[in-house]
Amino acid sequence: VSFQNWIDDFDAIQVPFNNSKCQECFVHEGFNYAWKQVEVKVLNDVKILRQQFPDYSIVVTGHSLGGALASLCAIALQEAFDAEASVSNKFSLRATQKLHIIPRIRLFTFGAP
Repeated sequence: VSFQNWIDDFDAIQVPFNNSKCQECFVHEGFNYAWKQVEVKVLNDVKILRQQFPDYSIVVTGHSLGGALASLCAIALQEAFDAEASVSNKFSLRATQKLHIIPRIRLFTFGAP
């Protein structure tokens, strides 16, 4: 846990979630900021792994702040791979309902906000 993690947790302003499939979605500003810090690396790494292991499924998981980031990650992966996501928490369920997607990328969160 870092000081920046605490700041990200408390920055609770809702901002538009920039996702091409969901124009009316909003996200916690601090969680969005934290996700944007790792998004490019995560997506690039997963793309490389998908090329090496095309038959493997994608499972995203996280606890607390990591659960919030995992939720945003699953949505980004769904869009990046034109796949669909499975969810285990209320935020992600609402997001997937708005996006009209069917489960394929699995998401498990523990203690996510």
